[in-house]
Amino acid sequence: MRFVGLGLFLVGVGLAGVFAARPVTVDDADPMARVGAWADVAGVGFGIGAVLMLAGAIVARRERGASVSAGGLHLKDTDRAPALLRQIEEQLAAFPADPTREKDASKAILEEILDELVPRVLDRREALIAQMGLGAFGEMIGHFATMERNVARAWSALIDEAYGEIPGCIERAREGAARARADLEA
Repeated sequence: MRFVGLGLFLVGVGLAGVFAARPVTVDDADPMARVGAWADVAGVGFGIGAVLMLAGAIVARRERGASVSAGGLHLKDTDRAPALLRQIEEQLAAFPADPTREKDASKAILEEILDELVPRVLDRREALIAQMGLGAFGEMIGHFATMERNVARAWSALIDEAYGEIPGCIERAREGAARARADLEA
């Protein structure tokens, strides 16, 4: 719909521009006589172009307004955020009990959460704010940030071979993800 609005706007600009540039010759020195002569020659075409420009701008703006209010997403996309958090919780639940033995699998889980799942939730933030309100979103995103921060700490501890820190980080990340999902589903 936004492209329809843009198309209408551009056609209107072109049409109005062509008619606005129509030359008129008037022997009278009165400026209003020149405007009247121009209106007789090009007024209708210019008016149609101006109306198309306005209509295109309204259509494009209306679509943009809906898009901005929903963060570039339809509000139904916010329904996917709890599913993404459930997926994060499942990944954390599948985290190996002994990451020293399964370092590659542990690293892959943490990287999938940080590189794929977290950004997909964050891409929905504007739609979530529109749906939840800023206060409720702030509460939810605080828990989400706790989860994200602890997953990043677990990844860092895994890379630095500080294996004793990992279980606490994973547990705090699970709690943060569960609380964020509960806030979303409330």
